[in-house]
Amino acid sequence: MEAVGQLAGGVAHDFRNQLTVIKGYGEMLLRYSQVTEEGRDKVDEILKAANRSAKFTGQLLAFSRKELLNPTAVSICKLVLDMTEAMKKMIGEDIELSILPCDRPCFVMLDPSMIHQAILSLAANARDAMPNGGSLTIRIEPCEVDAAAAARHPDTHPGRYVVMSVTDTGAGMDEQTRARVFEPFFTTKEVGEGTGLGLSMVHGFVHQTGGFIEIDSEPGKGTTFRLYFSAAGSVVASPPPGPGREETPGGTETILVVEDEESLRRLVVVSLREWGYTVLEAKDAQEAMQHIESEGPIDILITDVVMPGTGGVELAKRFRRLRPEAPVLYVSGYGAKDLSRRGVEHDQMDVLTKPFSHDDLLTAVRLALDAKKRTPTGV
Repeated sequence: MEAVGQLAGGVAHDFRNQLTVIKGYGEMLLRYSQVTEEGRDKVDEILKAANRSAKFTGQLLAFSRKELLNPTAVSICKLVLDMTEAMKKMIGEDIELSILPCDRPCFVMLDPSMIHQAILSLAANARDAMPNGGSLTIRIEPCEVDAAAAARHPDTHPGRYVVMSVTDTGAGMDEQTRARVFEPFFTTKEVGEGTGLGLSMVHGFVHQTGGFIEIDSEPGKGTTFRLYFSAAGSVVASPPPGPGREETPGGTETILVVEDEESLRRLVVVSLREWGYTVLEAKDAQEAMQHIESEGPIDILITDVVMPGTGGVELAKRFRRLRPEAPVLYVSGYGAKDLSRRGVEHDQMDVLTKPFSHDDLLTAVRLALDAKKRTPTGV
């Protein structure tokens, strides 16, 4: 399973580069109005397919625990209640949905987008197990995990948790199926009816957040998935919202873009120049240092994290020694653990995750530049 995870993570990372290029140039065709009305519809379909593929690669990375998460303190009860209508539409009218929230605040540190996907995957799995109707019950409650319980799950620590139980009255699973249910691409559905990645994504996401999953299921007796998440102490303030799509920012600063994938580098360069920036480009750290050591202005460095030879982290260190006033924006398709191993702490550094959109790029650049301007001298 670990080897498959490594393979899946590597494939997903490389695929994200290509998805970024597909999405970027597709969006550019629409912005420039370079297609007919009929052509616009076809480009829209290309972008929809790219977004579906991005979701698929996210599932691969979640399974391999390499997805880049953005955890925040979330009321899991509120999140599940807010999804009630979406789940009702997904499971159909012949399945009764019951949500039983806890009677006190239950905050957990989660990436809201990933838990949203996990809940929908579990709901879809339950629906498929009840083709003739039934009931789906989601219960949220706090619990204490003692040392004995934690010992049954690798990388789990005793303490306060919030458990979300998802119970269906469907066909249930035998022992052989239970043993393989989280394997990537394993599915009991007919060919073409499922990717076999939904539950493996749930498994990877929960474990990446420091939690674990337990299953109770027998043929003819339904299934219960219990997802355990470490409890958060209290709710935290939400960060101020970034600029909206209608406020997509440009600028006149000079930007150095370092990316070894030529097609992706060209996309970033063209997108930034379109909005007024002066852009220098380099295919590797050696070429980038020629720009950095020159006397010309560089207001921000945008660099891929993993490159042949000298990587982005080491390049950023050299850049900061010579130009301490300029910020660095990392670009990567790797997840938090891989970035941390390479010296990038996601909660401290600016990281733009592939595949990103035109607006994502412009917003990340503007926020990094403006944040540096607001930083007092000497800090």
